[in-house]
Amino acid sequence: MMKLTRFHLLTTFVFLLSFSTLLHAAKYHIASQDDFDRLKTSQFLAGDQILFKRGSRFIGMFAPTGQGTPQAPILISTYGKGNRPIINAKGKHEAGLLLLNISFWEINGLEITNPYKNLGPEPVPYFLEY
Repeated sequence: MMKLTRFHLLTTFVFLLSFSTLLHAAKYHIASQDDFDRLKTSQFLAGDQILFKRGSRFIGMFAPTGQGTPQAPILISTYGKGNRPIINAKGKHEAGLLLLNISFWEINGLEITNPYKNLGPEPVPYFLEY
């Protein structure tokens, strides 16, 4: 009869926990502005995949939350054919993609832009007098 040590039990537990996480992982496809708006502040789980459709454009800020693990990172990537998907915050948000207090995320294949945003009060015209 095989004697189980704490190491064997711990290793088995970690393996089963990792396997269980992968079984519960979900795949999210973002193909429209409605999809983007619905998921932009969602909480994702370890192993989840957030896939943006190539050739698409989205307006706003994508600010997901959630924690991946070393064995099951959360992935943001693309699917389909065409140009990279574009997230444009239009200068109205902090960023096109905002990731705060997260760990074990992988980001691939997006084009993110946030043209000029005036962060202060309206500029006061300055005139030189001669």
